[in-house]
Amino acid sequence: MIDVHRIADDDQWNTYVERAAGSSAFHRSEFLRAIATETDTDLDLLVGKNGEHPIGIFPVFSGRKGPFRTAFSPPPEAGIPHLGPATMLDPNIKYRKAAKRTKEFVEACVEWIDDEIDPHYVRIVPNTAFEEVRPFRWLGFDLTPRFTYELDVDRGEDELLRSFSRDARTSIQDSYDPRCAVTDGGEQLLGEGESENADAGEDGNADAGKSADVEELGPGYAIETGGVETVEYLSNRLQERFAEQGETFPLSTEFLRTVYEELPDGTVEAYEFRVDGEPVSGRISLHHGGRLTFWQGVPKPTADVDLPINDLVNWHSMRDARERDCEVAELSGANIRRLWDYKAKFNPELATYHILERTSPTAAPALKAYKWWNS
Repeated sequence: MIDVHRIADDDQWNTYVERAAGSSAFHRSEFLRAIATETDTDLDLLVGKNGEHPIGIFPVFSGRKGPFRTAFSPPPEAGIPHLGPATMLDPNIKYRKAAKRTKEFVEACVEWIDDEIDPHYVRIVPNTAFEEVRPFRWLGFDLTPRFTYELDVDRGEDELLRSFSRDARTSIQDSYDPRCAVTDGGEQLLGEGESENADAGEDGNADAGKSADVEELGPGYAIETGGVETVEYLSNRLQERFAEQGETFPLSTEFLRTVYEELPDGTVEAYEFRVDGEPVSGRISLHHGGRLTFWQGVPKPTADVDLPINDLVNWHSMRDARERDCEVAELSGANIRRLWDYKAKFNPELATYHILERTSPTAAPALKAYKWWNS
């Protein structure tokens, strides 16, 4: 029998997060509490236990939309692609026992949600690691498949680059110097008109004659790992970019700043693409449990730059992830028609996850008028 416990101690919760298979940076208490504040929802940190043995974790956000009580994991418009439950099962147990434990855990958590929140509408989006979604269907949830891209980065750098499409390889090889000088946390890029072998010596060795002095490598293109200022810059650029498209960027600068400052060092990395010392674009990436997640960015550059900025920032993020012993990079974008083809050129695997939804019969007709959640 699985008992559900509500956890109040953030350190204890994060210990469970570290143990849970398939947990993400989004599951950490610092991230969850920032989401609750940003979305004005109540957060419950649920742990299912079999006796004293933890079986899984399940963060749940609750609130009201008009007359309706709601339960989410994650909340809509929180900038979080997926969250939901994650299990802590012995990897050596047999499939039947693991499936039974997962079923009991899901049933117990859904029962807790029904008893404590009594929602009219529930929406749960587990990540790709939580594959056993059948118990939700058996409990009356509708399942909608969604997709993301996952790339194996646990291999040699040359092998990884060779796996990309020709145009991705060419744009990176022509513009990104893997032996570049490192200064102020940044990596200098080759400038316009320079190829990777521009400084090769007579024997064709690109290292021959190559100087470590950054002034000799081009007109000042660089990718740097920034701090709070970079997070604020990227937030402002994303807000501007969304406004240009007649939309509203859903995340506040304060939220992004809080996530950056509260999560453990190295979990949130803000990359800044600079031209002649001035930022023009960048990305916020997440690292957790051997996994890199492309999270926010890359906004359209503020300057006319004759370089494939997206490709270069992507490649820089992947190289950084490999150095941190990451095994998988989640590139996202697979559900977006204008992005799927671009992300596909990095030769990732298409991975499936599910949106799990349940609406109470009495509220279903009225709820159709509400479209505040994202698919």
